[in-house]
Amino acid sequence: MNEQVQAYVIKLLEQIVAGVSATAAFLTQELPLFVQEYLLFNTIWYWGMSIIGVCLFSATTYIAYKLYKVGQRERNCDYDLGALIVALVGYLISVIILATYVYWALMIVLAPKVFLIKSLVNLMR
Repeated sequence: MNEQVQAYVIKLLEQIVAGVSATAAFLTQELPLFVQEYLLFNTIWYWGMSIIGVCLFSATTYIAYKLYKVGQRERNCDYDLGALIVALVGYLISVIILATYVYWALMIVLAPKVFLIKSLVNLMR
């Protein structure tokens, strides 16, 4: 009986050592690569969304300008009001998009450790 317990304990300790060495191998080899890929993906994502915000800003400016020009030609105040509404709504949405995504993109570039910690905290919620 004593030899069976001893063999079981030895087998259990060998499994623990194998698990610890596998975890150490993961932390030293695969985790840094995963973190780099995660940061690269998020950098591309947030800067891409920031570019979409700039495109939205440009599009709303163009549409508002065209509406304003049509309103000047036809001397119709409805077009001027429409241009103002399009411009204000588009600018507001653009500012929200740019403020959010540029904040996160700059955090990734300037403080990647803070971004990783915030990402982990968001995953735990």
